[in-house]
Amino acid sequence: MKKWIASAVLLWAITGNGMVYATPEHEHPDKSAGQTQGKIESETQGKRMVSIYDGSGKEIGKAVVFQEGNGVRVEVKVSGLTPGQHGFHIHEKAFTDFDFKTSGEHLNPGHRQHGFDNPKGFHMGDMTNLEVKEDGTGENSFLIEGANLAKNSPQSLLGRSIIIHAQPDDYKTDPAGNSGERIAGGNIQ
Repeated sequence: MKKWIASAVLLWAITGNGMVYATPEHEHPDKSAGQTQGKIESETQGKRMVSIYDGSGKEIGKAVVFQEGNGVRVEVKVSGLTPGQHGFHIHEKAFTDFDFKTSGEHLNPGHRQHGFDNPKGFHMGDMTNLEVKEDGTGENSFLIEGANLAKNSPQSLLGRSIIIHAQPDDYKTDPAGNSGERIAGGNIQ
């Protein structure tokens, strides 16, 4: 077993149902049998699975959040959204009852202004826009440098939320890049 694990090449992929599987290169996961195991493995390895919901409470995708180098990587895959670019941020609180306004403002422990193009920015929770294709599906992967998944840290993403906005982020206007209404989100636990 140890020899197999040592020699196996592991591939991490987000499947159509959003679960993460670690599989050797020559094998394919059994999606129905591996869901529980995949979730347990990802959580024990420091990965957090986050369900993404629309405002009605319908699940529209998944995100994986994990420590990488000196930051935290956020990978999201969604469907059912309007084509185009959408603002995509980490907000300071978990939302309640699918009311994304309860998520507070962007995660901003450095007390900066919003946006990668703002000379007084950017928030720790600022990420690049989520690009949604004509079929309503979108994916994004972003490394938030300086963030962590430690309990009780101001830079931790635990207890925060991933929020998707209706409009693109202009990367400069404080406080949210003119990205409009909050249309989807998931809580990081």
